[in-house]
Amino acid sequence: MSSTQHRRPCSRSSHALGAPPAQLAVAAPNQMCVDAAFTTVAQGGNAVDAAIAAILTSAVGEIGFSSCMGSTFVTIWPAHCPPVVIDGNAAMPGLGAAPERFGGGLDEVYVDYLGGKTLIMGAGAVAVPGTMAALDTARTHYGHCDWGQLVAPAVAAARSGYPIGQATALYLAATAGPVFGRDPQAHRLTLGIEGQPLRTGELTTNPDLADTLELVARQGITVLSTGCLGQRMVRYLQQNGGLLTCADLASYQAEVREPIMVDVGGWELALPPPPSVGGPMLALMLREAFATHADAAGLIPLIHRVASFRDEVHTSASDLEREGWRLLNKARWYGLESLCSSGSTVHVSAVDSSGTLCAITSSIGYGNGLCVPDTGLILNNALGEPELNKHGLHTMTPGRRLASNMSPLVGRCSDGRRLALGTPGSARITTALLQVLLGYCRDGQTLPAAVDAPRLHVGWRQRDASETGTWVVQHEQDPQLAAAAANCGLSVTQRPYPSMFFGGVAAVASHPDGSLEAAADLRRAMACHVK
Repeated sequence: MSSTQHRRPCSRSSHALGAPPAQLAVAAPNQMCVDAAFTTVAQGGNAVDAAIAAILTSAVGEIGFSSCMGSTFVTIWPAHCPPVVIDGNAAMPGLGAAPERFGGGLDEVYVDYLGGKTLIMGAGAVAVPGTMAALDTARTHYGHCDWGQLVAPAVAAARSGYPIGQATALYLAATAGPVFGRDPQAHRLTLGIEGQPLRTGELTTNPDLADTLELVARQGITVLSTGCLGQRMVRYLQQNGGLLTCADLASYQAEVREPIMVDVGGWELALPPPPSVGGPMLALMLREAFATHADAAGLIPLIHRVASFRDEVHTSASDLEREGWRLLNKARWYGLESLCSSGSTVHVSAVDSSGTLCAITSSIGYGNGLCVPDTGLILNNALGEPELNKHGLHTMTPGRRLASNMSPLVGRCSDGRRLALGTPGSARITTALLQVLLGYCRDGQTLPAAVDAPRLHVGWRQRDASETGTWVVQHEQDPQLAAAAANCGLSVTQRPYPSMFFGGVAAVASHPDGSLEAAADLRRAMACHVK
């Protein structure tokens, strides 16, 4: 398979879309997103429409985790069509920009979140967003609903109120001041009625975002690129030292790609291909874990091997897409130029009774703390994450896709089962999905049991460039994981169970008898429902 292989999407008029489904299973960041999914299906939508509506609704109240101005991967397996991955990942800006603009508009911010991290914020950290282009491609070719139907639940939530979830409240407690406090409009979105960061259960509104989404419903997503809101965003960022240009927005397109197909244990799994980093990493770990029947003790060196190779060769991989396929085709460990390790990420999985599967993962980096004036749109800081700065800031070629760990996946089993899942969780995305897939697809656990099982991760821990880093095994409190980690020869950190550090998997499945199932990770107090 070559680096240029793309897949022609189904036509909206194709019989492959079928009639609207009778039932839906969905797992999403919270109950309001789940409700949005079912509202859309009640109006004739399918699993793709449901997942889009849920992701859009998350952009209202998952502040710092979700926005229309980020990166998104959509993995779809229609009932009667081959699977596809829609790549809406952020891209390097600066097309047509004067050379002196590169390197400006950047501020260093330290946040005490999940162990502490130094981030780069500011207008110069904003990459070309791809979320709305990806969702529009999915809607056009695989959905039944128009934009008015898809944005309606998000508009209602933005006007009437969205209850803040546990994960968002934890994030805002650490970031409302240092990240969002630099922009009055963004800061206002993070504060409750007492002027303190929003707490779990507090209602937040965003009427400007409601107006923006209604404008999208009337004019289409071009209003955010070549239209009035796109032009407003460019002016705002350039006034503050940013790189984004009108040419960047006008030239960006979501890419429909052929997924990596992994055949393990009777399952055929479809994962995001290069230039995604997460999909190739997960594919390699899955194949090895199934082949060796790896238990917890075996997973630690496996994960360490993949991560070590990745970090050792990333400086030589100047083209993530070409290098990714080269390494995969030779069955070698995946090397990368840079690693997008987003902590601010959300995921939705959906399956309907027609058999259509949809998994959407969306990220805004760590959230920039900047809001396009009078639009309610929080911007990304995809260029400002420490893991993206291996070669220095603003060194990529404008228009090139950034790297990403996001790995929404779908799969079919020879026994008739179907599966869609994904997770937020920074560099823990691939390891969380690996362990859930092993539990469900290999070890015969139920879907909820596989999602709830204690997890481990092996990663490089370094707060900033001035600190000497080290490889660390981190695991949730569990006797078997503790025993495996104790003998691995690496530093070990035990976290309580459950810990949000290990992601928030949203998974759905269909069974041969037509029944549907959903599982939502208790680590992020997520929600799921089948109806």
